[in-house]
Amino acid sequence: MTPAPAPPTSAVPHPAPRTRRVSAARAAVEDDWQPANLVELTGRLSVDPVPRTLPSGDEVVGLRVVVPRNDGRSDAFDCSAWTAALRRKVGAWHEGDVVELQGRLHRRFWRSPAGPVSRWEVEITTIRRIVRVHSR
Repeated sequence: MTPAPAPPTSAVPHPAPRTRRVSAARAAVEDDWQPANLVELTGRLSVDPVPRTLPSGDEVVGLRVVVPRNDGRSDAFDCSAWTAALRRKVGAWHEGDVVELQGRLHRRFWRSPAGPVSRWEVEITTIRRIVRVHSR
């Protein structure tokens, strides 16, 4: 009986398995890859922007952007404007306005009476209104 042939070797070398955990930023440097957390959305505001003051005293304006899919369904994304300039910009916008934004996906944590809670949202870095609904 002849022995089975050896499996082909990969042309792309794989990094050695890690024996300890390292941060994603450090792994990117060590393994030579570029991390990215970029979100781009174009959609319609489903409600008027909602200003809030957090228990920490921070101010934020929340937006919900609805983006239609090709299959007839839609996705709704919670977005937040944290800087004073962004809060001022979106403060006078209205439900139905069409916006284009860029940002990063962020998970926020806080404590509620029921215990720890978290939520994913898009932290807006740039935004512009591309269609304005008529004034109310």
